[in-house]
Amino acid sequence: MWRVWRGYCHIKTSGLVQLRQVPHHVALFNGKRQLCRPFRTSAPLHIGPWILGTPLARFAIAVAGRYARRWWKNLPDGEKASMVKYVRERKDTVFLVCLGGLGALVTYLAMHIEEAPITGRRRFIWVSNEDLETMSIGEFEGAIQKYTELNAVLEPSHQAYKLIKEVVEKLLAANQYKEVQNINWRLFVVCNEEANAMTYPTGEILVYTGLLKQLTTVDELAMILGHEMSHAVLRHGQEKLSVTTFIDSLLLFPIAIIWFMAPFDSLAYLMHMISKRLVTMALHLPYSRSLETEADMIGMMFAARACYNPAAGPSLWSHFGANNNSIGHYKSTHPPSEERSKKLQELLPIAKSLWESNECEKTQAAHKKFNKATGHHWKQKTLAVS
Repeated sequence: MWRVWRGYCHIKTSGLVQLRQVPHHVALFNGKRQLCRPFRTSAPLHIGPWILGTPLARFAIAVAGRYARRWWKNLPDGEKASMVKYVRERKDTVFLVCLGGLGALVTYLAMHIEEAPITGRRRFIWVSNEDLETMSIGEFEGAIQKYTELNAVLEPSHQAYKLIKEVVEKLLAANQYKEVQNINWRLFVVCNEEANAMTYPTGEILVYTGLLKQLTTVDELAMILGHEMSHAVLRHGQEKLSVTTFIDSLLLFPIAIIWFMAPFDSLAYLMHMISKRLVTMALHLPYSRSLETEADMIGMMFAARACYNPAAGPSLWSHFGANNNSIGHYKSTHPPSEERSKKLQELLPIAKSLWESNECEKTQAAHKKFNKATGHHWKQKTLAVS
């Protein structure tokens, strides 16, 4: 049985996470109310052909290379010699065509270079905002629907929700960049033992209550939230998708050569898989780690401007975060915790100057007052969320 109740949803007003009473559905299950939060709807958006095109193109190019190998193998020797002679006689034309293709590629790259918000870093972007938003909305709605069905999404009146909302609001109020304020931020807290938090490109912040059990101060929570929010502000999802799909597109020609030159299919498949893995290890993962490092640094600056102690940034990864294995971190999308701590330690003087310039000692007293009012004193026993 379904009934309509008065409840809360999230809206954006002047860049801040606010709550407004609006009607939404609550399911009655075993006599208990289950919150079913409304989803944001939007008009159908165009999905770029690269989303499905890249994996399909890999398969098609492998099949084409395999077919070309068999066709060449069955070709009479005289015809082979004739074709080789034809190409050699026109090597200058072939060179000019290749040079023209390279020039077109460089021009295309130059036309899609832009500056990252806040940092000013030059980067390659070719995936549109519309395509990324389409993917993000679908991914988020699938995730939040699953947690809603499990009755795991906390209501705004919950202690953990209020704590996280307070930090998010302070981060948004203190960082008045247009890229921050133009995002429709929405906060969702999920009862889940996993220590994790994430922000979708469209501004949905999803925090698991298991994260709170791993932290020791509200400053550390601000560092985590600042990190996650900076991914959305810097449009790292759009950048990463642009770079990875572009690299994968460039690899289509080498894949065709592998399937054409290999003497048999099993060897071609093995070389194909090895080359794919090498590209991931040598290009995709290091690029992902560089974006995580940038999010660490910008996130710490966000937190410092909001008067959260930036010293929590370097110390955070001593007990929480990435893989510490010196070999295993090369297979990870995140840098090792020692490296993250070292990078933040280098930036700590700058972050502290921001903290001091905002007279944050007064704000720290307000933070303590808020923690006391909510009963959240960051002790292990009080972090359990039911």
